[in-house]
Amino acid sequence: MLPASLFQWWYGHGWTSAVNHAKQRVLRAYRLFSIPILLRTLFSPWRRIITDPGAGLDAHIRAAIDNFVSRFIGSIVRTCVLIYAVILIVSSGIVSFLEIIAWPFIPFAVVALFIGGIVL
Repeated sequence: MLPASLFQWWYGHGWTSAVNHAKQRVLRAYRLFSIPILLRTLFSPWRRIITDPGAGLDAHIRAAIDNFVSRFIGSIVRTCVLIYAVILIVSSGIVSFLEIIAWPFIPFAVVALFIGGIVL
């Protein structure tokens, strides 16, 4: 009775639960990095560091250069974070896909490994 109910759960509710957990794993990785916010603020100044221009022309030029450098650093950091986020999302998607594909074969693998351990 117990093996029958285990197989009934494994290929029914268990498999559905594994698919839902796999989806949640990918969505969690997506939400972790806030990709829409990173894309929207890609060229925003780094940590909102903005230099206000002074009264003279040299102060305006210095402020423009400081603001450009701040935006450049912000875009570099956000681009690196976006690249890392894409790598993490794709790798978690691949792992989740492999988990879903392997799910129906795991009970047979346990039995085969148990028999192989006894024979060897």
